[in-house]
Amino acid sequence: MIISSFLLWSFTLIKRSSFKGLNTKNVPQIMITGCFIGLTSIFYYGAMQYLPASLAIILMFQFVWIGIILEWIFSKIKPAPLTVLSIILILIGVFFTSNILIGDIQGLPFKGFLFGIISAFTYAGFIFFSGKVAVNVDPWTRTSLMATGSTILVLVLFIRDIPSVLPLEANLLTTAVGVSLFGAVLPPLFFAVGAPLVSGVY
Repeated sequence: MIISSFLLWSFTLIKRSSFKGLNTKNVPQIMITGCFIGLTSIFYYGAMQYLPASLAIILMFQFVWIGIILEWIFSKIKPAPLTVLSIILILIGVFFTSNILIGDIQGLPFKGFLFGIISAFTYAGFIFFSGKVAVNVDPWTRTSLMATGSTILVLVLFIRDIPSVLPLEANLLTTAVGVSLFGAVLPPLFFAVGAPLVSGVY
């Protein structure tokens, strides 16, 4: 998350992105929204410590129907029949592509299932609120603030573990940059750009 914040703020400052629209009310809201992506990473990788990757991703993909429920509850937008059908088809596709049918899931720890489901809820929360909070703020600036909030959360939760992974090895640093770019930089940025442009996030 530190690398993600550094990359995003670097791009934001180089592009001279606008800070127009920021105020003392929406800055904390943006950062709290970013905490959801941090929590998603924590719980998803936590699930992968106990479950096969195929099952962990299936559990996280439950964010699809969870997001629809959030939209229904908070925005009073009832899902259309076509939306429900599309989601069912997506989940069926994810189920079969995970190869879970040829695996044995008996005896797997409940903690792994719990972490996987929680990651789905936190990811659904991130998607929902990223389309609602400070949508008039420049996407680069907003995404950088989200990454900052996520970084603060991760540092608070794992401050005791940081000395054990420093100094960084070359291969670990390369992996960290790749994970940061594709896991914590591009997704929030694209959501920040695209979510306000559609009538509903889901």
